Amino acid sequence: MPAWRRLAFPGAVAAAVGVHLALAESSQRTRSPTVDEPGHLVAGLAAWRGDFRGVPEHPPLAFLLGTLPLGDRPIPADDEPWRAGKGWRAGPVVLAASGDPHGSMVAARRAGLAWGAALVVLVALWARAWYGTQAGLAGAVLAAFSPAVLAHGPLLTTDVPAAVAQSLALLGGARMLARPSAGSLSAAATALGLALSTKFSAVLLGPALVLLAAWRAWRRAPVVHGTGSPVPARLRGESPAARLAASALLLALAALLALPVVWAAYGFRFRAGPEPGLDLAWPAAVPGGLAGGALGLARDLRLLPEAWLYGLGSMLGKVPGRKTFLLGEARLGGQPLYFPVAFLVKSTLATLALLALSGLWRRRLRSPDGRERTALAWILVYGAAAIASGLNIGERHLLPIYPALFVLASRVVNLTSPCVPRTMGSDPNSSPRVASLGLAAILAAHAGTALSVHPHHLAYFNALAGGPEGGRRALLDSNLDWGQDLPALAEWARREGVPEIALYYFGTADPSWYGIRWRPLLVEGPDGRTRLADAPVRAISATAWGGSLHETPDVTEALAPLRAREPDAAIGHSILVFRER
Repeated sequence: MPAWRRLAFPGAVAAAVGVHLALAESSQRTRSPTVDEPGHLVAGLAAWRGDFRGVPEHPPLAFLLGTLPLGDRPIPADDEPWRAGKGWRAGPVVLAASGDPHGSMVAARRAGLAWGAALVVLVALWARAWYGTQAGLAGAVLAAFSPAVLAHGPLLTTDVPAAVAQSLALLGGARMLARPSAGSLSAAATALGLALSTKFSAVLLGPALVLLAAWRAWRRAPVVHGTGSPVPARLRGESPAARLAASALLLALAALLALPVVWAAYGFRFRAGPEPGLDLAWPAAVPGGLAGGALGLARDLRLLPEAWLYGLGSMLGKVPGRKTFLLGEARLGGQPLYFPVAFLVKSTLATLALLALSGLWRRRLRSPDGRERTALAWILVYGAAAIASGLNIGERHLLPIYPALFVLASRVVNLTSPCVPRTMGSDPNSSPRVASLGLAAILAAHAGTALSVHPHHLAYFNALAGGPEGGRRALLDSNLDWGQDLPALAEWARREGVPEIALYYFGTADPSWYGIRWRPLLVEGPDGRTRLADAPVRAISATAWGGSLHETPDVTEALAPLRAREPDAAIGHSILVFRER
């Protein structure tokens, strides 16, 4: 093979990564800290000191890597919220004390850029291994220009790191089940440990791999030469139960070997903090029943770090007490349609089209060895858990299954082979050419979408929701408004000559960091009731405007005039501006 052909694939993937990094870097520099990032930052700084109480809802790996460029920054060790394990409140204090809050946040986000690049490479290699070089290139384009990856990859959060780590653990576990060996077991255990050190949703890998093992036990992966179909184990005299038991033993061994990796992420420290008497309020946060009992036993036996066990328990026992905003209505608790709707309106139309084609032609596109089951097992288990979850705050929680979806979508390029069905064209020789042009147009449209919405990738909505401007009537919170547009509001105020803004801001950053002169939008009137401040210019975050936050009847009544009219401007699509009329 000529050298240029050998270098074509890595060169094309490198180009996709380069464009992705350029878009992500230029975007994140214009974004103020999102709601979660200051808390994550202080949690990472503290974790380097062996203190893991800051944000127990997440393992520390992503935060450790993100805060590595910041060096030895001070943390509020004597601050009461911090001592009580409320790192969310301590985060803005640490950023303000840095002297350059925005610059500190930008520096901490650089690790996120690496996670996004890793996801693009992972999808490209995964798709190439399963479906060939053309599929690998298509997968690279889908991942590199995904608005969701571009929006969340550069942030100091756990969503894109979880997508990378959990996909690696899924593939490692599948390879171990298919080809058991000391090497595949070690690789699977390491990947699983990294995933469990990044986000607690990695525990769903267990049931996904068990489902995959059950499929393999019933229909063995190797095929009979010339048939292209797996032979059921029962027809070869093998016991599916025995195969499943062997696979379960392998998975249990991999989980056991993953524990040292989790310990390493916590610096091999059992206690959550340096104080011997630190109380994590275990009974109040960790659920009862079998799950709580198992976690308590693991804590008593010191099988895993205290902070990891407490964090998992608090996530399992969390009863969502916040509203879900869906299709113009805010209601307390979760809604089963939330994540299906979020996926439909936040994915590019090109991605949806490729997935639809992949499903339509699934029989022609599937591999003889049934490798698609690996991706499908993960999508089914994770998707079902997401739908059953009562915490509906963002499409970003679906990111761990996006690499698998991109890979399945990428296999559509194989429809361009000469064996494409006659229904795609009357001339069998011209069908592949027509299909190739069509698929190239779909991928180009996908890339063009990311370019057209830049730098507001977080606010992306497709035409089904009416685009970014219509998105606030479909979904809120981290789907659109996560506190990211203070720099854009400051620029708008300077350009329009607005000296002061009455602001209701959904976020943890301080608007004054960006030179915004502001005062609260909601004030107490002479009668003691909440009312709108008298001001020529009022601004409100879209999440608050949509009623997605908890509010008293007074607040609902005060905001009614703003909710009844269209804004005069939408800053970055997430901050709505109303001029006095």
